[in-house]
Amino acid sequence: MQNSQTKEQPSMIKYGNMSIPSKLVFYQKTNIYAMVPLAPKLNGHVMIIPKRQVLNFKDLKPAEVFDIGLTIRMLTKELEKFHNCTSSTVYIKNYSRTDDRINHVCVHIVVRKKGDLARNDDIYSTLDSYDRDFLMEYNTSIANSDVFSDTKIDQLGLIAYKYKSLVDKALVELKNQI
Repeated sequence: MQNSQTKEQPSMIKYGNMSIPSKLVFYQKTNIYAMVPLAPKLNGHVMIIPKRQVLNFKDLKPAEVFDIGLTIRMLTKELEKFHNCTSSTVYIKNYSRTDDRINHVCVHIVVRKKGDLARNDDIYSTLDSYDRDFLMEYNTSIANSDVFSDTKIDQLGLIAYKYKSLVDKALVELKNQI
């Protein structure tokens, strides 16, 4: 699969100390990946991960912040249309120490619908539990040879493929507006 910038992706990308199949990546820029999370919390949940491993958002370089910001803007707009939603939650996950298994700042975007959670603010505790759920899924989805469960990755890869088509179309429309 090729990404939205027409460069060939590696078969795995780094997220903290782990390798994630690039099949989950649907967009990339010079400094970031946008991907479907291994443990999505709601429909329309995506993540933006800087290519350079950094613990905290404040430690990102300006170019990384720029790529993240433009990507947040594009993805919230396009995913809200795709999922027929009117809002999104954008959540920055920082890390404070390097001994965590996931020690890589990321941005979660979750498109929202009325009633998607019992209380609107439950999204924060839901996203706070992402690391635990991710690690559980990561550990149970890996075979002895460190190869992800094909079924799980194929399912998430199909979502990433749909989002890639959505992003590619949005980029063409944006280019035509310039």
